[in-house]
Amino acid sequence: MTRDGVSDFLAAAATLAGADQAIAAFPLPLATQPDLARFAGAVFAAEDQVPAGFPAGRAGFIHHPPYDWTLPAGMARSIVFCGPRRRIAAPMLKSAWRRGIRRIVYATPRGPKAESIAKMLARRGLEVGLHRVARVSRWLDDREGRALEKIATDLIASSPPGCRIAPVPGRIQLANHSLSMGGAERQIVNTLVGLKQRGFPDVALACERRHDYGSDDPFGATLQRHGIDVAELAGLPLDDPGLPSGEGLPHSLGDDVLFWAGLLRQQRPSVLHAWQDATAVKAGLAAALVGVPRIVLAARNQAPLRFAYWLPWMRPVYRALARLPNVVMTNNSAAGARDYARWLDVPEDRIQVIYNALSPEALAPGAPPDVAALRARHGIAPDAPLIGAIFRFYDEKNPLVWIATAAAVAARKPEARFLLVGDGPMRSAMQEAARGAGIADRVIFVGEMADPKPALAAMQVFLLTSRDEGLPNVVIEAQAQGIPVVTTRAGGAPEAIDPDQSGFVVDRADPTALAARVLRVVDDKTWAATASERARSFVAARFGAARMLDETLRHYGMPAGGVAT
Repeated sequence: MTRDGVSDFLAAAATLAGADQAIAAFPLPLATQPDLARFAGAVFAAEDQVPAGFPAGRAGFIHHPPYDWTLPAGMARSIVFCGPRRRIAAPMLKSAWRRGIRRIVYATPRGPKAESIAKMLARRGLEVGLHRVARVSRWLDDREGRALEKIATDLIASSPPGCRIAPVPGRIQLANHSLSMGGAERQIVNTLVGLKQRGFPDVALACERRHDYGSDDPFGATLQRHGIDVAELAGLPLDDPGLPSGEGLPHSLGDDVLFWAGLLRQQRPSVLHAWQDATAVKAGLAAALVGVPRIVLAARNQAPLRFAYWLPWMRPVYRALARLPNVVMTNNSAAGARDYARWLDVPEDRIQVIYNALSPEALAPGAPPDVAALRARHGIAPDAPLIGAIFRFYDEKNPLVWIATAAAVAARKPEARFLLVGDGPMRSAMQEAARGAGIADRVIFVGEMADPKPALAAMQVFLLTSRDEGLPNVVIEAQAQGIPVVTTRAGGAPEAIDPDQSGFVVDRADPTALAARVLRVVDDKTWAATASERARSFVAARFGAARMLDETLRHYGMPAGGVAT
């Protein structure tokens, strides 16, 4: 954040907040500390961002995860949040309410907005209730969306010429929520690097936030090495009189649509390739409003109604965008494409399938010394069966079922060890479950790894217990290392393996059934050796980078090779 942008926002917001009783909060690191004399305290982007010498009683910081904050000790009734509403998580609202904070002033594209915390919490509660009902009632999902679908359609049709861009030929803009360690993010990096190597120099990425949680940035470092820019979506009001109208959109949607519109008006791409539902909807609608010629919306899972991140505006805006001839909708699995088509009530062929691809580096085997070093570092005997996984510790991944399966395997194989690479809000619950099952000393949590190849190569079995999936990248990466996979029949997971040849698909997330398949791989050395070879050849044939780039460029309407024109 620049000093001038923050100072200007603080000055504009102070009158809404009552600065003598307000706390200033900064979701991003500050280039220079603004004048905070008028404020009761300040909340900084992280604990290590609190300036040296800043009074301890007036300082707080944001936690990543679990998206909460430690507030300053002083009394205040308001918080001036120097960022957009999307960066204020529910735990932050609850913590502020418990401390007596009753109002938050945050940034919208056109200026600061004050809102009561009670109203913001009530809206979150309503969204949770709608989610529960809509999952079992298609009628409610339809009813809630009809009016918004018409609003979005009318906004696109009436977008004034003054807000439309003059696109730069060959300029490709990718968009996603973040660059944290995840399968979609890895595919974004593979796509960007592959495009650059194919001779398309004008490619870039924009994120709503650079990091989801944690401070490691291996994907960003990879893009930097290849000369690919990464921008973070604006978080303070925009000085752009040509912004389109967001009239009629819920402000939780409309604010970000306008932030994306401002970025696209600056970048002027010929192609917007937006990934994952929330960003695809917001950036996709913004691109339609400002006249980006080709819009590619990349879903990476089954329909969002199955997940906690679903929001009521996703389906109606998707449906409005699906009517446009310059919009291409994709999914990374046939199962996911079918699920979206049912959810959106569109023909199945409206959603194209582009399977994930591995980079050449991911296909290369892990070096044996790295594997030995990893086992030694974590106290794993060289001959101990090692069952592992890499995933974000979220509910849809069924992490407690994973621990229960590990316990069932350990009951039969006490010498087995279990390796978990990743992080997320359910980590503590997983650790508690491991303690309760008596296997805490055998389950090793290693956190995120910039290069997970040594961990994969050290495993005998890769175990995935998800309830819902797209096309799980880690399953493909495990097989590239010759590791047999045991997975639930979740979304596109069965498409990611050669069933009964490179691994096993279990119909239900049942720990006993999953453990039986894991033990089959561990005990049947002959089958496991054959499966290892089959896994490598299967992955090379189905998930090659050249195939993925060819299909992607076809949807961009660009040539498959050479410099874009």
